[in-house]
This record gives sequence, structure tokens and C-alpha cells, in this order.
Amino acid sequence: MNEHATDVSAVLATFGGMREARRAIEALQLAGVEAARISLCGEAAEAALAADRERDTSARDLGMLRRIIWLAVLWSIAGALLGAAVGAVAGQLGLFGGHLGIQIAGWAMFFHVAGALFGVYAAISNGDAWEQTFQHNHTGPVQLRVRTAALAADAPRIEGLLRVRRPVALSRETALRRGAE
Repeated sequence: MNEHATDVSAVLATFGGMREARRAIEALQLAGVEAARISLCGEAAEAALAADRERDTSARDLGMLRRIIWLAVLWSIAGALLGAAVGAVAGQLGLFGGHLGIQIAGWAMFFHVAGALFGVYAAISNGDAWEQTFQHNHTGPVQLRVRTAALAADAPRIEGLLRVRRPVALSRETALRRGAE
């Protein structure tokens, strides 16, 4: 029996603006959806691509820079606190020798730097769609397209993640495939 069946190839969500779309992208990536599977569609994508051709991007990049610095500072503080705790435990147990204060300070500095590096990496590894949401030359609805994986449960999971972000509209994009006998 040779039939045609449909597969969900993408989930489409429309948000009221770039900020809402950016938060949805962040939530998707936090839940493990790869950045390469997420894209902006329609007028918002065209406006963002047009803005990419501008020479002076300093005003547009300010929001991204704030986010990078904020996450670097946040993770460096968390790293320093974790490092101080590791240093206190290592110093109390005499694992690496030396004075307790030096152990705490040394491990705090090490984890402080590692935390800052992690924060910067986390801030800049969000993909093109996320970066495009910082374009200020588009107002109005923004449509996200999230390609689904081959897993049958992927589309409902993505829909659930997007629904929590309260999109204006949510739909599925389907593709035909040929079924085997």
C-alpha cells in the first residue's frame, strides 16, 4: 500500500515584537533546541537582514553587549563563590597544602575567570535568529520558525515550550512524504 502521509517539519509561532521573540528563542535554547533549528520569518527577518547591511551598528549592538556583560558578571560572581567553597573544603582537608586563605583565594580566582568565560560563551552562542531580534528597525509581529527533528514527539514539545511564551499565533508547517508498503 503506497500512501502519502504528513510529517510536521516546523512549528511556527508569531509574537508581538522582537523582545518576545528573543525570550522565546532563549527558552527554546535553554530547553535544548539547537540554535540552527530556529529562524525568523517574514517581514521581521527581512528587516533584520537589511539592518545587518548598515555600517554603524553601535546603537543596535548595545542590547547584545549589555547581555554579554551581564551574563559574564553574573557567572563570574557565581564562579567566585563556588571557587571559595572549593578552596575552603580543599584547605580544610589539606588536599593541596598551603594556607587556608590562599586556597580560598586561589580557587575563587580560578572559578571566577572560568565563570566569566562561561557567561560570555552562553551569551554569544544563541544563533542568528536570537541576534536578529536586537534589530530596532522592525515593529509589529515577529514570526519564529522552529524546524522539528525526526522524532515524533519533537513538534508537541516545541509547541509546549512556545505556548508558555504566549505567542499571538501558533501553527505547524507540514511536508508530504511517501509511505512504504
